[in-house]
Parts: sequence; C-alpha cells; structure tokens
Amino acid sequence: MGSQAVDSGLIPGLQEILTEKHLKRSRDIRNNLLKESKDEDRDEHINFLLWLLKDCGVQDIFGIVDVHSHFDVPRGSHMVTKIEGRNASFSRLRTEPAQDKDLEPELCGHKFVYIPELGWYPYEFRLGPLLDTNEAYSKFFSRFSNYLDQHNITSLGFEYTIPQVFGITIKDFTVFKVIETTLVGANMLEMFHKIQR
Repeated sequence: MGSQAVDSGLIPGLQEILTEKHLKRSRDIRNNLLKESKDEDRDEHINFLLWLLKDCGVQDIFGIVDVHSHFDVPRGSHMVTKIEGRNASFSRLRTEPAQDKDLEPELCGHKFVYIPELGWYPYEFRLGPLLDTNEAYSKFFSRFSNYLDQHNITSLGFEYTIPQVFGITIKDFTVFKVIETTLVGANMLEMFHKIQR
C-alpha cells in the first residue's frame, strides 16, 4: 500500500509547490495528531530506520521524527520553523504560526507524516528549496512507507532537514517555549496572538 500511495503523485511541499489548499489539509492533519510525543514506536524501530536513511543515501537530507503537535493551529494558519541566533556552534529554531494568505513562494515542508490514503504529507513547514524527483528519494519514501504499513506505525515520520544547521547544536522553540518542557497549550497560543496584535 505504501509504495502505491507514494508513486501516485508528488509530495506536497517537497516535490510539489504548496498551495493554500495544501496548507489547510496540513493544518487539519496536524490538529488531529497526538498532542505530545509518546515515543511509542521509536525504541523498537529507530535503529532500522536510521539504517534505512543511510542505505538510501539520504541521511544528510532527512531525519526521523516522532509525529505529534503541542496544540491546535488556528484556522487560516500553518506552523513555520525559522532559524534564529545562528553562530558557528549553536542555532535556535523557532516554530510559530503564519497566515495561510501570506503563503511565501519558498515555503516547503519540514516535518511529514504518512497517511495511507494520501501518502506523505507535511504538517510543519520551513523556508527552503523543493527537491527533485531523485531516484534515491523515491526509493526512501517507498521503503519507509512500506515499513510503516508493514508494522502499522503511525507515530513516526520524517523531517526535511535544514542544511544551514546540520551538525550544529540546536535548541528548538515552539511559540516561546522550549519543546522539552512540552508545556505549550492554548494559553501560550493566545499570548502569542496578543503580542502579535
């Protein structure tokens, strides 16, 4: 089932330019994800999946992520990760809501989840280039989705890495809070909107 879903079309935000329709579907997907990372499949499958990245030659382009969200994204918005405070040894990534109507042409997918009926779909975004339809990428997407299908895994996905921070220590922030605290909720989102006004 996995390779059929992947082979049936290009991956939005990775191989296909994003539209507002993609952003709406991504928001709907993201708002239905678990609200915290449970690492339920990571321990059992991570070694194989890291090997798969290397075997396909894509370990410098993609990473494995625990698929989750910290809060629902408001209607008309999507989550975008940006680099802040970059220097030679440390970078900070900040993920915050952006308006769908302000869709930037260089917006691409950052974190992707596998949906059997749709194939791979982004649920968070960043600025960067789209990928070509390289055979190594297609092989990875097909093998990864088949593995997820075979093991009935829904909690793992992939990340299109940010090359500017590859090999640098990263602190990842979501709307003013460090992700490790996982204490982000509706109150933080309301505070963010009040500050923005």
